[in-house]
Amino acid sequence: LDLHVIRGIPAMTPPSVHDYLAGLGRAWRGRGVAVEVGCWLGATSLSLLTGLDEVGYDLPYHAYDRWRASSEEVAKARRCGLELAEGQDLLPLYLANVGAHSASVVAHQQDLGADFSFEFPDPVEICVLDAPKTDPLFTSAMDSLLSRAVPGVTVVGLLDYYLYERRPGRHDLLAPVDYMRRRAGQFERVSDRLEGSTAAFFRCR
Repeated sequence: LDLHVIRGIPAMTPPSVHDYLAGLGRAWRGRGVAVEVGCWLGATSLSLLTGLDEVGYDLPYHAYDRWRASSEEVAKARRCGLELAEGQDLLPLYLANVGAHSASVVAHQQDLGADFSFEFPDPVEICVLDAPKTDPLFTSAMDSLLSRAVPGVTVVGLLDYYLYERRPGRHDLLAPVDYMRRRAGQFERVSDRLEGSTAAFFRCR
């Protein structure tokens, strides 16, 4: 997987995704909250929050992650010039990276289990999913999102929608594709094949 440094923060997503997220934030209509599942060190959060702040976003930004550095994350961060320790609590670093935007962040530090659901009652206008890549977690997260979606408004970004193409034989990574196929009438694709990325973005009908 390609690694990048976005505004000084190690990231697993290319600049094309960050540009899109900033634009998505600027298109916020005030119809619901923004949510991100799988935030790592905050590069994607910062891009989306920057766009949201430009249009006066004044609601909580719900961020979900375990924020405990795995050996894989330690190795990835080192490749970007950042030293982490396995098991390190990454939440303070995440909040420092999103900086002044952290005032709106509601951090849900937890393991993302198979029965995952969003822990707030608000409607969701923007949802970015990175950590859920396989079932049953992916389906749990998407079902929870749909229960809070605003028809014709809510946008969901699946940052690893096409990851299966880069991991031959990993049929479990087809969970996002299978989910969207099963519910084809509930979503419309609004962006696809951003340069260098595995992301796809959809709007709930």
